[in-house]
Amino acid sequence: MFTLDCLFLTRLPCDNLLNLCFEALLHLYFTVQSNDGYTSATARNAILVKFLKPKLKLAAYKDQKKNIQLMLRVGRQKDKKLELELLEIKNVRLMFIRHPTYKFPDWHLRLLAIIQEYFNY
Repeated sequence: MFTLDCLFLTRLPCDNLLNLCFEALLHLYFTVQSNDGYTSATARNAILVKFLKPKLKLAAYKDQKKNIQLMLRVGRQKDKKLELELLEIKNVRLMFIRHPTYKFPDWHLRLLAIIQEYFNY
């Protein structure tokens, strides 16, 4: 269901959003794997919210505080699936990293616009 693209990436500036998405998704998948039976979308959102909430206070994710708050808001909504949003952010971020005309300010602004659009902010 997921790929381990993170093992082949080099560390780029401002990769906190990508790292956060990978960490959250890995945490979710390992937690779901350890549970017996089916895990509903609501339970998956609860797992992700429980994982992301402490990240707000960490200095390592200070630059992503607003994005984490948006993710928490989406995770608490009943009709949204935070897992799909994280996968979309990961895919968009990887697309910008692998793009041949990669430039920091350019992709950063586009990524923020996409995040704001997806989270209806």
